Amino acid sequence: MKTMVHAALAALLAAALSACTQTPKAEMSPSPAAAAPTAASLFPSRWIAEDIAGAGIIDNSHVTLVFQADGSVSGSASCNRYVGQATLAGDKLTFAPLATTQMACAAPALMEQEGRYLAVLGKVERVALDANGFFELTSTGAAKPTRFAPDPVTDIKISGTATYRQRIALPPDARLEVRIEDVSLADAPAAVIAEQTVSPAGQVPIAFALTVDPARRVKGHSYAIRAAIYAGKTLLFTTDTRVPALTGDPAERFDLVLVQVR
Repeated sequence: MKTMVHAALAALLAAALSACTQTPKAEMSPSPAAAAPTAASLFPSRWIAEDIAGAGIIDNSHVTLVFQADGSVSGSASCNRYVGQATLAGDKLTFAPLATTQMACAAPALMEQEGRYLAVLGKVERVALDANGFFELTSTGAAKPTRFAPDPVTDIKISGTATYRQRIALPPDARLEVRIEDVSLADAPAAVIAEQTVSPAGQVPIAFALTVDPARRVKGHSYAIRAAIYAGKTLLFTTDTRVPALTGDPAERFDLVLVQVR
């Protein structure tokens, strides 16, 4: 009898100790959960792809997705740039037809990756942000979501002044226009990638400051800054030489001397 009592007491004691050491379910760490992003969390934001539909990504390739506050999107698809518009409704993200540049990739593998990525953007079913801050696109026919990490790259800051040597005053309606242009193609119009208008311009020196989305800077391309002063539709002063810009610094300053248009 004593043996049976001792055994029962030992069993009760073991159960009590087990209950004391067991972690309640409510205190267990939850697994990261995915939730639909809001327009405020997505527009604006910057992302860099870590995996495309479960097929990985080529080392040192640069695939990005940039949302602007006005709903526009842009980025690098591997070697070509794309631009367009996006609309978010709940967890549904819709891309309008995207326009892309038409450069040939140096490596066939990059061209294939670019095709897969653009196909993913064209077939998005739903989007989510997980608890670790990663962004995912789930697309029709894709084995796995396309996964993005936050892109830490910040906008390139460009500032400076515009002046001229003549000792004459500007009219009250004068305005300064400053542009950053892609001047890589000699036989094509320069593409404007950032611009600012200062109106009314006041008197020289006229200060300006603008930002450039780093996703718009294409490796191997050449860029220049151009400035002009207008009164109405009349051009008064302008830069007359090419001034290189976007040379690699995160902040660039220019003190531009314009020439009079006669």
